[in-house]
Amino acid sequence: MRRNPGFVALDLGGILLTDPTLGTFWTDICQGDVDASARTRTLWFSSLREPFERGEIPETQVWRTLASTAGSRADLVRAAFLDNFVELSHGIDALRACADAGLTPVLATNHYAPWLPIWRERFDWFNLFATVICSSSIGVRKPDRSFFLATLDVCAGTDIGDIPFVDDIPENVAAASAAGFHGVLGDATGTWRWDVLPHDQPE
Repeated sequence: MRRNPGFVALDLGGILLTDPTLGTFWTDICQGDVDASARTRTLWFSSLREPFERGEIPETQVWRTLASTAGSRADLVRAAFLDNFVELSHGIDALRACADAGLTPVLATNHYAPWLPIWRERFDWFNLFATVICSSSIGVRKPDRSFFLATLDVCAGTDIGDIPFVDDIPENVAAASAAGFHGVLGDATGTWRWDVLPHDQPE
């Protein structure tokens, strides 16, 4: 049986918040135009997402580019994107359970660091995180091994194999496991908590 991990590393999108890019965001900003929605979505995933999450391109460039393809305005696209991050209640309950059990939550996310103050102000549970490893701050994103080594740096004094790393993308979970973490595949249901806190699982 694994020892008390001391820390638990958690992803953000898909675990604690919805991912706007997987919902109706694309059709919304394109005002229902299916073809424009498909083009805009493809542009995000093929050209913008990864460099943006590594901090290589400015936020303003992202919104201008998406807005041009969607036939919208950059400020409206940004507002719609941020509004589509919605709390996943079961995941948040699991986060609180981890903190109540004495674990130190660490946020480890492919995300844009300047948005972090927005989430701290909007969501009280965001302050449960002792620290945040954010891809745009360190210039690498999951599943790059360097991302996991940066996460390990903030978990000093704990055996890496005892630290759960919860993510909703199988490739990232596999990379976390390859780096030595206890990789845990999570989702919006929050049932990953039973892997992190097996003694709390109901009969």
